[in-house]
Amino acid sequence: MARALHRRAGRPGHRRRRARGAAATATWEDEVVVVPQWANTQVLWYRKSLAEKAGLDMTQPVTWKQIIEAADQNDGTVGVQANKYEGYVVWLNALVTGAGGDLVSDTEQGRDAKVDVDSDAGRAAAEVIQQLADSGAAQNDLSVSNEGTSLGRLLEGPSTEDNGSFMVNWTFVYKNMEDGEANGTLVKGAMKDLGWARYPATVEGEESRPPIGGIQVGVGAYSDHKEMAQEAALCVTNPDAQEALAVEAGLFPSRGSVYEAEALKEAYPEDLLALFRESVDSAGPRPQSAFYSQISGALQSVWHPPTSVSPDTTPKESASFLSDVLDGRRLL
Repeated sequence: MARALHRRAGRPGHRRRRARGAAATATWEDEVVVVPQWANTQVLWYRKSLAEKAGLDMTQPVTWKQIIEAADQNDGTVGVQANKYEGYVVWLNALVTGAGGDLVSDTEQGRDAKVDVDSDAGRAAAEVIQQLADSGAAQNDLSVSNEGTSLGRLLEGPSTEDNGSFMVNWTFVYKNMEDGEANGTLVKGAMKDLGWARYPATVEGEESRPPIGGIQVGVGAYSDHKEMAQEAALCVTNPDAQEALAVEAGLFPSRGSVYEAEALKEAYPEDLLALFRESVDSAGPRPQSAFYSQISGALQSVWHPPTSVSPDTTPKESASFLSDVLDGRRLL
């Protein structure tokens, strides 16, 4: 079945039209095995007033260290996703890949994949998490935070409690806030005060590797209606369908060509569209593995809560535990 999808969705013309990051999530051993329906990514959303007060030039790349210090010193916060769930691994993977490393590699070896998290990149990631957790910029629900809780703080805008926040979150944020302004649920002036920038760098001078998510549509090898299923998969992932998802729901295209659609240009600021596409193209995908649930679960078990993370111990402990889980010596 993978070969059939590869022939139809993996033709050169199709692959050139896919954003690079989306294409990376859809292939296995250089064959297209699923068709991306949409490709989500994260950017840094922030209150312009907070960045201005902190003296940050947001037209230039910023690091996690910079935004944590800026928020801490100016009564602001930094919103992340650090509950014990997949969203926390999304953050961890972005931090590690942004430092030039991997959580695991050689994943085609299955249980024998190489565990790489005990590395300089893993320690750099732990330093970021520790810095935030130990700072006044950490939101009070850090250990149970998710996409919705961190967005809620950004939606509130500057208040008597703080001066607003920086936040990493997915592309839907803009549409969510736009709808909030239209229905009157946003604080007055909140949308005007909203800024966006490239995902923060783990290491100064190194390009960040933003997260990538989304939905891929596949066809089961044991389906009784393979041809019909393939037609359906190609239908719901075609350019018109992806354009509608982006305009109506803020879920962005996996096809690079759709970013040029007039409907998107009318619905979103030009620089935000460019940032979304750049972020998808330069994203750092999570490991592709048949054992990904074990990989993710093992990392969550050791790296959570974020308040316990230490560069000196957490990467090493998580590497040992993950290796044992993959080898069947320990259970999640």
